[in-house]
This record gives sequence, C-alpha cells and structure tokens, in this order.
Amino acid sequence: AQDERSSGGSQQEYQEDYSEDDRVIQGLAQDAPFRATWLPNYEGPFVVKKAFSRGALVLTNMDDEELPSPVNANVVKRYYA
Repeated sequence: AQDERSSGGSQQEYQEDYSEDDRVIQGLAQDAPFRATWLPNYEGPFVVKKAFSRGALVLTNMDDEELPSPVNANVVKRYYA
C-alpha cells in the first residue's frame, strides 16, 4: 500500500524551467512576525540573466542592475505583461 507513495523526507518540488531574458517576480518572505495582509507578496519584475541547471537564477532589475545574490527558482514566478 505504501510502495507507490512517497515516505516524505527528500521530496523534490516541481521547478519550472527558466531561460535567459525571462521575466519573473520574486516572492517575499512570509515568516516576518509583523507582516500585514495589505503588503505585497511579490516584488519585481526582474529579468533572468543566467539560469543554472539546479534551479539557481541570477536576476537583474529592469534597469539591468544585477541583484547581489542568486535566488532559487522555487521563490519566483513567471511574469506575464
């Protein structure tokens, strides 16, 4: 009965494939103790400058200024405009 179900632990989340010049928005941390409900949940848009195979993304803002550190692909969403 348990042979087809995952036993938890090292589950791999679904990651969308991003490529260079894709537009994305970055999710904000939801664990702040005083986070109000009327604050935005995402910031951006950003442009993917480089996408690595394990899900790390190097992002730039719309003025082509690179963000200080790479982000994981599971904290961004594709931005359609």
